[in-house]
Amino acid sequence: MKKITLLLSTLLVATFAQAQDIITRNDSTKILANVLEVNPTEVKYHLYRYETGPHIILLKSTIAYITYSNGAVDRFSNEVAKPLPKYDPDKYNFDKVPVSSYKTEEDKKKRCEKLYTRKNYIGFNYIAFLNTCMAFNYMRDVKKANLIINVPFAVGMGSPALTNSLYGRNYLDGTQTTKYDRLNYQVGLNALFAPSMTREVNFLMGPAFNLSEYRVSVNTQYTTKFASSTIYLDGQFKNQFTLRREHYGINIGALARISQKVNMHMLITFGYKKDTYDQNDPYGIEAINRDAKKQVEVPYNVMPYVNFAWSVGYRF
Repeated sequence: MKKITLLLSTLLVATFAQAQDIITRNDSTKILANVLEVNPTEVKYHLYRYETGPHIILLKSTIAYITYSNGAVDRFSNEVAKPLPKYDPDKYNFDKVPVSSYKTEEDKKKRCEKLYTRKNYIGFNYIAFLNTCMAFNYMRDVKKANLIINVPFAVGMGSPALTNSLYGRNYLDGTQTTKYDRLNYQVGLNALFAPSMTREVNFLMGPAFNLSEYRVSVNTQYTTKFASSTIYLDGQFKNQFTLRREHYGINIGALARISQKVNMHMLITFGYKKDTYDQNDPYGIEAINRDAKKQVEVPYNVMPYVNFAWSVGYRF
């Protein structure tokens, strides 16, 4: 009789175990359940023989494995993700030159603040050097007003080739040549407004005024009233005079603050020029017209004018 009772109990336990799912958690505790759903992150179930009870949800990361009623086992891997190694910019830096990591906005802001610690700048104008001139410019930052005061100045070393190519051949009757022998001096004053006074590169715009003085020579050949029909260019007028040129315009350009000490600036000035002379008749217009067969006209005194400046210099 006892053997029969033991056999029946074993069969009941086996039947009971096969009719349920067993959830084994990471801490080895077991839950008798009916598993309803297994998704990528969660397991949904209700307690065994409590079908009307609430649905319970467990994270898969808390479960070691599930033994289903049919004997199948579903095991879960719950490896903890290892933190990424800290970035070392010098790990493969075999030449031992320090490697700078990515600069944050705060780093960029601090760098820009350092670029504005020196208020004065003096630069050498390389374009003016091509015009046989020694030209410099002095700048002063007025950061609170987003303003830069620019004072260009230059002296000549010989005949300015670029000026002659643009303004030197003012022919009157096809035979006059005006030559700029030398730039005596040039000085100016520019007010440059810079809306980007917190950046490494400043956009510049503002009014410009420049005053130049040149030593000029003129050589005019003409035909006199009393020349025969076979004679051409029997008269000549030569002269030397001082020309003073006022230049008014608008500056557009940029200032690059390469470092605390080295800067570079570029300016283009659009405007017009007005000339005055130390003589009443420097080109000899009145003298030539009294004696010439063909009358000539006075050249224009006010003309469009363009100026370029490119300087690299030192900030102090």
